[in-house]
Amino acid sequence: MTPTEVSFLIFFTVMIRRAHLDAVGGIDTQLPGGDDLDLSMRLRAAGHHILVDPNAFIIHHGFKTGERVHGGSSTKGGWNSVEMSERTNHSLIRKHGFKTFIKTLHGLNYEPSAPAPDTEAELIRTFIGDEKDIVELGCGGKKTVLNKQTTGVDRIASGEAIPHLPGIKSTADVVADVTGALPFEEKSQDVIIARHILEHCLDSIQTVKHWGRVLKLGGKLLVAVPDERVTRGIPLNPEHVHAFSPESLKSLLEVCGFREIKSEYSGNGVSFVGAYERAN
Repeated sequence: MTPTEVSFLIFFTVMIRRAHLDAVGGIDTQLPGGDDLDLSMRLRAAGHHILVDPNAFIIHHGFKTGERVHGGSSTKGGWNSVEMSERTNHSLIRKHGFKTFIKTLHGLNYEPSAPAPDTEAELIRTFIGDEKDIVELGCGGKKTVLNKQTTGVDRIASGEAIPHLPGIKSTADVVADVTGALPFEEKSQDVIIARHILEHCLDSIQTVKHWGRVLKLGGKLLVAVPDERVTRGIPLNPEHVHAFSPESLKSLLEVCGFREIKSEYSGNGVSFVGAYERAN
């Protein structure tokens, strides 16, 4: 296996020429933390490439020294605590600028050999039969169901660029706030698809009630959200305000008048899909 270039390394074990280390100013011991991120930024700014060698294997018990000296993450100001992370991030931003800081944490972009399959969309489609009136909320640049007439709803009108998806344009048929009252008749829709919306909603109960209003009795609500069994939903995106497991989402939907059909992990390392029917 060949080495892979990355934007930064965590310096528990590295190999670096002393001349290169000295040339960029060595390790900044004045930082409250993040000296490895800082050194990575300076090395890359000097034109060096930072590589991970997959042929090397190191067992590293992280944070042991830091926690013995400063206390653990649950201790105020301790190693990897919220306070320490904030001090470290602010120091790195002041030193290198916000753009460099974010680009370093985001990592390098790699061209995949082939598009990854959308297993979440594939799973959602298995819950749809011969239903005709289908609405997809937050449809973005591509609708989940392509072989049926689906009404896409989004805040961005059809053909307009989606700001956070360069080069992608909206496929929406209806412009509306998908967390509010939907512009459809009561009990008019067979299926509503809502992918990665609920985790953004402060008032998730009210949002689900808005969705339920336009579903027929027995109509299906298909929801995809981050799966707390395989990831941490709130740290995954700073815009997330709720985290879900299949059990907690089932409880929420039951309060809003739905009955669970099935919940299943999507296989993408991030989400699960819950299928529910309007019960009353």
